[in-house]
Amino acid sequence: MNNKRKRKNEPELFQRTQNSCYCFRQYINGKSVNINTKTTDYEQAKEFRRNYKAREITTETSLMQRENAAVVAHTLIKAVSGKELDRLTFKAGFDFWLEHNVEFKEKTSSYQEQLSGYFFNFAEWCTDNNINYIDDVDASAACRYSGVLRASKMSPPTYNRCTGFLRRVFAGINAYKHLPHGNPFDRNIVKAQVVAPVSEATHQPLEPDMRKAVLSAAAAAGQNWLDLFLVGDQTGMRLKDAALLKWNMVQGEFIDFVPEKTLQHGNRARIPVSPILREMFDRRLIQHQPSPYVNPVIANFYKTGDWVNKKSQDIFEEALGKETTQLSKEGRQRQRNGCIYSFHSFRTTLMSLLAAKQVPIRDAMTIFGWESTEMVRVYTKMLEQARGDMDKRNKELFDHMSELQHDIPEVEVVVPRLQPTKEAMQRLIKQYSNVAIGLIYDISDVAVKKWMVKFGLSRSKRLLSIELSEEEILKIRQELQAA
Repeated sequence: MNNKRKRKNEPELFQRTQNSCYCFRQYINGKSVNINTKTTDYEQAKEFRRNYKAREITTETSLMQRENAAVVAHTLIKAVSGKELDRLTFKAGFDFWLEHNVEFKEKTSSYQEQLSGYFFNFAEWCTDNNINYIDDVDASAACRYSGVLRASKMSPPTYNRCTGFLRRVFAGINAYKHLPHGNPFDRNIVKAQVVAPVSEATHQPLEPDMRKAVLSAAAAAGQNWLDLFLVGDQTGMRLKDAALLKWNMVQGEFIDFVPEKTLQHGNRARIPVSPILREMFDRRLIQHQPSPYVNPVIANFYKTGDWVNKKSQDIFEEALGKETTQLSKEGRQRQRNGCIYSFHSFRTTLMSLLAAKQVPIRDAMTIFGWESTEMVRVYTKMLEQARGDMDKRNKELFDHMSELQHDIPEVEVVVPRLQPTKEAMQRLIKQYSNVAIGLIYDISDVAVKKWMVKFGLSRSKRLLSIELSEEEILKIRQELQAA
């Protein structure tokens, strides 16, 4: 009995030939399979058999507990071959993806750095959650990480850009490596957030008195803050672009750069340097030690935290009042999106000024470095509004211009002179002489004769002239005009 139980738990070792490696039989999926121990030493073969059976039990337990399929596969492969499964770390996985997506390297370096950051931020989160390999990432991990991004109040466009890039990377790796969980960031698993269309009411343009108040508040905060706000006021640059403005972007009379928001496509903005901005640049070149940044103090603050964002908004609130700058935040994901007036209002203000000057859309696109057709739509609406405002101003001007207000002389009504016609002459020559017809048309009898020749008319008999009163002549004329 003991021998039978032993043979059942420990398969018999055998050699096909005298010098071949020991093997034993094992049932896998209902079929008897020879397992090669890869050794001719009997004791080592027994050790291999014992380890194989122990791993088999571990694998069965893992499957019953529904553990990660990759771990189970790894256990099986190691049990059968004795080798470790070749698994991809996050760094190796990303390098593998880069090798098969050469077009990514054609993007700008800043764009590559931004998207690579999305992936390695996810990799860091995975490490913190005991997920160490690409094939360990399943749908649960992807959904949990998307929840972390939402909880961080990441804007919908940035959220979609981040999860979209992770989706691309995992899809690319899965196409070649056949990950056990496929693409965990598939659109049906991690859904994109709805991005609201650009609203013209989100950031309102500043009125002249509001601009003055904001710049005065910036001056009270210090020269660095005033210079930052002057860049925004004179160029319409976004806060990040204004804070990180470099000297190599100032090329003669223009600022030429790739806005942070259009890094992917490399759209360039080309903004003329205004006299106020030129004076500020000249002053800074003299007063400050060499630095790649126009405003190095603000640039350093911006790169090390969010204080520049908060301080900028504080300046607007101090100048205009918090109740003025804030929009109702109900239903909004990000609190800062609720600002009606903020640093971004400089951009909207410049857009409005250009629209008021009827600047063509193509020129505005060059100045702002737009890539979005949505912004073209917004600017088109501003142009239409500017035209409407211009029409209203011009109408009011003309309505109240005293030089255009004067008496209009009356026009003397001239009755059109009655002209002879062939039909009328045919009727008249039957009743009236040439003299009488001349009185009717207010012409001479000689002229009547010429008209008759012109129309090819002649009298059958001569008629005597009769005297026609003014009343009769007027009546005949009215009859002829009515005919």
